[in-house]
Amino acid sequence: MDIVRVKVSDLVEKIKENKKKHDILYKEAVEGYWKKCKAVMEKAAERLETKNPKWQDGMYSVNALPADHSQDYDRAICMLEMTVTENIEIKRQDFESYVMNRWSWRDTFLSIHTSYTRTDEAEEDMMCMHGKDIDF
Repeated sequence: MDIVRVKVSDLVEKIKENKKKHDILYKEAVEGYWKKCKAVMEKAAERLETKNPKWQDGMYSVNALPADHSQDYDRAICMLEMTVTENIEIKRQDFESYVMNRWSWRDTFLSIHTSYTRTDEAEEDMMCMHGKDIDF
């Protein structure tokens, strides 16, 4: 099935629900990002104080700041709220994004979230979940 007809109000509610999940994960990832940045800087400062010429050896680098995709949800919600019809036809890819919350950026988003929020104990569990559906 490549096209599905859905009730606009149901679709808007589902997208809003999915956006809330995204916003929680994004906030957690940003908090984890800053925590990792602080830890890296503290470790660098400790090593610099020793005046060791190899102070950079083994230093953990922090990846990019997590991306906020809330505008994707907001755009879809706005478009749907402005439609003049009660029902709408959407393509399979849009259904995947809007209803299933499987956007094209999903895997990268979850990977970055995991890299900033996992604990050592949870790392192995998360590695087992890679590639599986995570309710987000």
